[in-house]
Amino acid sequence: MKQTITFLLLAVLYIYSAEAQQIISTPIKKLHKSELWTSEQDYLTGAIFELKDSSILFSNSLIKDDYYKGDYIVSRIIIEDIKFIKYKKAGTTGRGMVWGGLIGVSAGVAIGLIDGDDGMFTAGEKAVVTGVSMGVFGGIIGGLIGGVKMVIPINGSMDVYSRNKKRLNRQTIKYSAK
Repeated sequence: MKQTITFLLLAVLYIYSAEAQQIISTPIKKLHKSELWTSEQDYLTGAIFELKDSSILFSNSLIKDDYYKGDYIVSRIIIEDIKFIKYKKAGTTGRGMVWGGLIGVSAGVAIGLIDGDDGMFTAGEKAVVTGVSMGVFGGIIGGLIGGVKMVIPINGSMDVYSRNKKRLNRQTIKYSAK
């Protein structure tokens, strides 16, 4: 009887330790900052570690090196407790600024050259002035558009979670380390 209890205790401890901290050995490509809201005021900030069938494993660290060392804490959040999840894809603000700036400069140069010479400015001067000003404006607009956070309202629904699982899985640390 004593051996059976000891065996069961060791089995439970093994299962618990297998679910605990994991050191990731493969490189993490991107670490997506996420917010997991459980009510109007309460939320966790970190990264989605892994998706389970009825819960989400959520990590507190946004530093890639912590995952290689094991210096992070993972919390299991049951789907019924989740109100919504916010995340922003890494690098989208910068990419938006670059593309917006390039489009703005191109449009500004084209407008300046098409407008042509007048008594005050040459077509080249107009192209430079409108290209720079529209490039700055385009960069600002592109950065604002790229910086938008994605929001997935779960509201404790397993159905909504299941429908968005594929999209959420792309934001997980486990997915980006594959």
